[in-house]
Amino acid sequence: MTAQPMTARHARLHLLLAACALAGCGNKNDASASASASAKGLAPTCAEVGSEYGAFYADDLIKSAPPNVKVEEQAFKKGVQAAYIESCEKDQWGSITLDCLSAVFKKGDPKKRLQQTEVCIEAIGKDKLDRLNKATVDAMTKASAPK
Repeated sequence: MTAQPMTARHARLHLLLAACALAGCGNKNDASASASASAKGLAPTCAEVGSEYGAFYADDLIKSAPPNVKVEEQAFKKGVQAAYIESCEKDQWGSITLDCLSAVFKKGDPKKRLQQTEVCIEAIGKDKLDRLNKATVDAMTKASAPK
């Protein structure tokens, strides 16, 4: 699988992850995500979308991280999933965002998934996106393995 081009948000998160690794972050608290499937035909839920989007984004960050950055992958993935679910629920992402993200994972082009999710998530607005980015960084910090 080839790496996808990095977006500006993605690049910022990589810089923050690298800074965290260099600073020796290492809290091993494990946030757990509770995702439940909704009945077929219903609108996508925060649990479904947050879990899928969080897992995708965590995997992508891990795959494209600089070699000197080490994280406990499962803890990081669970932390990002939990952060995305909580962000969606707390900030009440709209149906446009949920429908868009759900469609990306069900019907979107896997080679363009990163760019497609970035387009969807921009709909939540700058303040909510800033909180989501902070939650992602917090999950990185908690899962960063000290060198």
